[in-house]
Amino acid sequence: MSILIVEDNTISATLLESALRRAGFQTTCASSAMMALECLEGMDKVRLIISDLVMPEMDGIELLQAVRKTPQFAELPFIMCTGLADAEHVKAAAALGCKHYLVKPIRPNELIRRVKDILGTPGAVMAPVDRIMKQLDIDWSEFKGITTAFFALVESQMAILNSANEESGETAPPLDFGSLFEGAEIFGADRLLTHLPRPSGSDAPDSTDPNSGGPSPLLAEMSALLKHLDSVLHEG
Repeated sequence: MSILIVEDNTISATLLESALRRAGFQTTCASSAMMALECLEGMDKVRLIISDLVMPEMDGIELLQAVRKTPQFAELPFIMCTGLADAEHVKAAAALGCKHYLVKPIRPNELIRRVKDILGTPGAVMAPVDRIMKQLDIDWSEFKGITTAFFALVESQMAILNSANEESGETAPPLDFGSLFEGAEIFGADRLLTHLPRPSGSDAPDSTDPNSGGPSPLLAEMSALLKHLDSVLHEG
Protein backbone atom coordinates (compact mmCIF):
# COMPACT_ATOMS: atom_id res chain seq x y z
CA MET A 1 0.00 0.00 0.00
CA SER A 2 1.41 3.33 -1.05
CA ILE A 3 0.97 7.11 -1.00
CA LEU A 4 1.15 8.66 -4.47
CA ILE A 5 2.99 12.01 -4.52
CA VAL A 6 2.28 14.19 -7.58
CA GLU A 7 4.76 17.07 -7.80
CA ASP A 8 6.57 18.56 -10.79
CA ASN A 9 9.23 20.22 -8.63
CA THR A 10 11.96 17.67 -7.90
CA ILE A 11 13.09 19.31 -4.66
CA SER A 12 9.54 19.54 -3.30
CA ALA A 13 8.84 15.93 -4.28
CA THR A 14 12.02 14.75 -2.54
CA LEU A 15 11.15 16.64 0.65
CA LEU A 16 7.65 15.17 0.72
CA GLU A 17 8.88 11.65 0.04
CA SER A 18 11.67 11.84 2.64
CA ALA A 19 9.33 13.09 5.36
CA LEU A 20 6.76 10.39 4.65
CA ARG A 21 9.25 7.54 4.44
CA ARG A 22 10.90 8.62 7.71
CA ALA A 23 7.47 8.40 9.29
CA GLY A 24 7.09 4.84 8.04
CA PHE A 25 4.93 5.35 4.94
CA GLN A 26 5.60 3.82 1.54
CA THR A 27 5.59 6.30 -1.34
CA THR A 28 5.52 6.49 -5.13
CA CYS A 29 6.30 9.72 -7.00
CA ALA A 30 4.89 11.10 -10.26
CA SER A 31 6.27 14.29 -11.83
CA SER A 32 3.01 15.20 -13.58
CA ALA A 33 -0.72 14.62 -13.35
CA MET A 34 -0.65 12.52 -16.52
CA MET A 35 2.08 10.33 -15.06
CA ALA A 36 0.04 10.01 -11.88
CA LEU A 37 -2.94 8.67 -13.82
CA GLU A 38 -0.66 6.15 -15.52
CA CYS A 39 0.69 5.09 -12.12
CA LEU A 40 -2.83 4.61 -10.76
CA GLU A 41 -3.60 2.10 -13.51
CA GLY A 42 -1.07 -0.26 -11.92
CA MET A 43 -1.61 0.71 -8.27
CA ASP A 44 -4.55 -1.21 -6.82
CA LYS A 45 -3.32 -0.58 -3.27
CA VAL A 46 -2.78 3.18 -3.29
CA ARG A 47 -4.12 4.69 -0.05
CA LEU A 48 -3.73 8.44 -0.57
CA ILE A 49 -2.80 11.03 -3.20
CA ILE A 50 -0.80 14.13 -2.27
CA SER A 51 -0.72 16.51 -5.22
CA ASP A 52 0.57 19.95 -6.12
CA LEU A 53 -2.09 22.28 -7.50
CA VAL A 54 -0.17 24.26 -10.14
CA MET A 55 1.34 21.91 -12.75
CA PRO A 56 1.71 22.11 -16.55
CA GLU A 57 -0.74 20.37 -18.91
CA MET A 58 -3.03 19.18 -16.12
CA ASP A 59 -3.29 20.86 -12.72
CA GLY A 60 -4.22 19.36 -9.37
CA ILE A 61 -7.93 20.15 -9.69
CA GLU A 62 -8.09 18.47 -13.10
CA LEU A 63 -6.22 15.47 -11.70
CA LEU A 64 -8.70 15.24 -8.83
CA GLN A 65 -11.59 15.38 -11.31
CA ALA A 66 -10.05 12.53 -13.35
CA VAL A 67 -9.45 10.44 -10.23
CA ARG A 68 -13.04 10.90 -9.05
CA LYS A 69 -14.30 9.61 -12.41
CA THR A 70 -12.51 6.29 -11.82
CA PRO A 71 -14.86 4.06 -9.76
CA GLN A 72 -12.15 2.33 -7.71
CA PHE A 73 -10.62 5.67 -6.71
CA ALA A 74 -13.82 7.70 -6.34
CA GLU A 75 -13.43 7.84 -2.55
CA LEU A 76 -9.62 7.91 -2.43
CA PRO A 77 -8.33 10.49 0.10
CA PHE A 78 -6.62 13.48 -1.56
CA ILE A 79 -4.38 16.21 -0.12
CA MET A 80 -3.82 19.32 -2.23
CA CYS A 81 -0.49 21.14 -1.76
CA THR A 82 0.11 24.59 -3.19
CA GLY A 83 1.32 28.11 -2.61
CA LEU A 84 -2.12 29.39 -3.60
CA ALA A 85 -4.30 29.77 -0.53
CA ASP A 86 -7.23 31.56 -2.14
CA ALA A 87 -10.82 30.57 -1.40
CA GLU A 88 -11.62 29.74 -5.04
CA HIS A 89 -9.15 26.85 -5.22
CA VAL A 90 -10.11 25.58 -1.77
CA LYS A 91 -13.79 25.59 -2.77
CA ALA A 92 -13.11 23.81 -6.08
CA ALA A 93 -11.09 21.07 -4.36
CA ALA A 94 -13.65 20.69 -1.56
CA ALA A 95 -16.47 20.28 -4.10
CA LEU A 96 -14.63 17.22 -5.43
CA GLY A 97 -14.22 15.70 -1.99
CA CYS A 98 -10.76 17.02 -1.17
CA LYS A 99 -10.98 17.77 2.55
CA HIS A 100 -7.27 18.40 3.13
CA TYR A 101 -5.34 21.40 1.87
CA LEU A 102 -1.71 22.26 2.71
CA VAL A 103 -0.10 25.60 1.89
CA LYS A 104 3.55 25.74 0.80
CA PRO A 105 6.15 25.80 2.20
CA ILE A 106 4.90 22.60 3.80
CA ARG A 107 6.15 21.81 7.28
CA PRO A 108 7.02 18.11 7.65
CA ASN A 109 5.32 17.87 11.05
CA GLU A 110 2.08 19.27 9.65
CA LEU A 111 2.28 16.95 6.64
CA ILE A 112 2.75 13.85 8.80
CA ARG A 113 0.02 14.93 11.22
CA ARG A 114 -2.42 15.36 8.35
CA VAL A 115 -1.48 12.01 6.75
CA LYS A 116 -1.83 10.19 10.07
CA ASP A 117 -5.23 11.78 10.57
CA ILE A 118 -6.28 10.19 7.28
CA LEU A 119 -4.47 6.85 7.31
CA GLY A 120 -3.53 6.28 10.92
CA THR A 121 -0.04 5.57 12.22
CA PRO A 122 1.95 2.90 10.39
CA GLY A 123 3.09 0.33 12.89
CA ALA A 124 1.59 -3.10 12.28
CA VAL A 125 4.13 -5.73 11.29
CA MET A 126 1.60 -7.15 8.83
CA ALA A 127 -2.10 -6.96 8.01
CA PRO A 128 -4.63 -9.08 9.94
CA VAL A 129 -4.83 -12.67 8.72
CA ASP A 130 -8.55 -12.54 7.95
CA ARG A 131 -8.07 -9.41 5.83
CA ILE A 132 -5.28 -11.06 3.79
CA MET A 133 -7.35 -14.21 3.25
CA LYS A 134 -10.35 -12.14 2.16
CA GLN A 135 -8.31 -10.02 -0.27
CA LEU A 136 -6.74 -13.12 -1.83
CA ASP A 137 -9.98 -15.13 -1.63
CA ILE A 138 -8.22 -18.15 -0.10
CA ASP A 139 -8.89 -20.54 2.79
CA TRP A 140 -6.64 -21.25 5.78
CA SER A 141 -4.85 -24.15 4.09
CA GLU A 142 -3.89 -21.99 1.11
CA PHE A 143 -2.94 -19.10 3.39
CA LYS A 144 -0.71 -21.38 5.45
CA GLY A 145 1.04 -22.50 2.27
CA ILE A 146 1.94 -19.00 1.06
CA THR A 147 2.82 -17.93 4.61
CA THR A 148 5.24 -20.85 4.93
CA ALA A 149 6.82 -19.93 1.60
CA PHE A 150 7.16 -16.26 2.57
CA PHE A 151 8.60 -17.26 5.95
CA ALA A 152 11.29 -19.31 4.15
CA LEU A 153 12.06 -16.39 1.82
CA VAL A 154 12.44 -13.87 4.66
CA GLU A 155 14.55 -16.34 6.64
CA SER A 156 16.90 -16.94 3.70
CA GLN A 157 17.29 -13.20 3.04
CA MET A 158 18.01 -12.58 6.72
CA ALA A 159 20.75 -15.19 6.54
CA ILE A 160 22.34 -13.24 3.68
CA LEU A 161 22.21 -9.99 5.67
CA ASN A 162 23.61 -11.62 8.80
CA SER A 163 26.42 -13.16 6.79
CA ALA A 164 27.31 -9.76 5.32
CA ASN A 165 27.29 -8.13 8.75
CA GLU A 166 29.74 -10.72 10.09
CA GLU A 167 32.41 -9.14 7.86
CA SER A 168 33.77 -12.46 6.67
CA GLY A 169 35.55 -10.79 3.77
CA GLU A 170 33.40 -12.61 1.24
CA THR A 171 30.95 -10.77 -0.99
CA ALA A 172 27.41 -11.63 -0.01
CA PRO A 173 24.96 -12.71 -2.74
CA PRO A 174 22.41 -10.08 -3.75
CA LEU A 175 19.12 -9.90 -1.90
CA ASP A 176 15.97 -10.88 -3.77
CA PHE A 177 14.32 -7.47 -3.37
CA GLY A 178 11.65 -8.23 -5.97
CA SER A 179 10.29 -11.29 -4.13
CA LEU A 180 10.55 -9.55 -0.75
CA PHE A 181 8.62 -6.54 -2.06
CA GLU A 182 5.91 -8.72 -3.62
CA GLY A 183 5.52 -10.76 -0.44
CA ALA A 184 5.47 -7.68 1.80
CA GLU A 185 2.70 -6.15 -0.31
CA ILE A 186 0.63 -9.35 -0.16
CA PHE A 187 0.99 -9.55 3.63
CA GLY A 188 0.49 -5.81 4.20
CA ALA A 189 3.94 -5.50 5.81
CA ASP A 190 4.11 -1.72 5.44
CA ARG A 191 7.01 -1.28 7.86
CA LEU A 192 9.17 -3.67 5.84
CA LEU A 193 8.12 -1.99 2.57
CA THR A 194 9.57 1.34 3.74
CA HIS A 195 13.04 -0.29 3.75
CA LEU A 196 12.77 -1.98 0.34
CA PRO A 197 13.51 -0.42 -3.06
CA ARG A 198 10.51 -0.34 -5.38
CA PRO A 199 10.76 -2.83 -8.26
CA SER A 200 10.78 0.05 -10.75
CA GLY A 201 13.60 1.84 -8.90
CA SER A 202 17.23 1.56 -9.85
CA ASP A 203 19.23 1.35 -6.63
CA ALA A 204 18.46 0.16 -3.13
CA PRO A 205 18.88 2.48 -0.15
CA ASP A 206 22.22 2.18 1.64
CA SER A 207 20.59 0.52 4.65
CA THR A 208 19.49 -2.41 2.45
CA ASP A 209 22.90 -3.09 0.93
CA PRO A 210 23.97 -6.55 2.19
CA ASN A 211 27.63 -5.67 1.68
CA SER A 212 27.55 -2.31 3.44
CA GLY A 213 28.09 -3.71 6.95
CA GLY A 214 26.83 -2.18 10.18
CA PRO A 215 23.34 -2.23 11.70
CA SER A 216 20.51 -2.64 9.22
CA PRO A 217 16.98 -1.27 9.74
CA LEU A 218 15.93 -3.76 7.07
CA LEU A 219 17.30 -6.64 9.16
CA ALA A 220 15.39 -5.44 12.21
CA GLU A 221 12.10 -5.26 10.30
CA MET A 222 12.67 -8.66 8.71
CA SER A 223 13.34 -10.14 12.15
CA ALA A 224 10.11 -8.66 13.54
CA LEU A 225 8.13 -9.96 10.56
CA LEU A 226 9.69 -13.41 10.84
CA LYS A 227 8.63 -13.68 14.48
CA HIS A 228 5.11 -12.58 13.58
CA LEU A 229 4.82 -15.06 10.72
CA ASP A 230 6.06 -17.83 13.01
CA SER A 231 3.42 -17.00 15.61
CA VAL A 232 0.70 -16.91 12.94
CA LEU A 233 1.69 -20.36 11.67
CA HIS A 234 1.78 -21.87 15.16
CA GLU A 235 -1.49 -20.31 16.26
CA GLY A 236 -3.17 -21.73 13.20
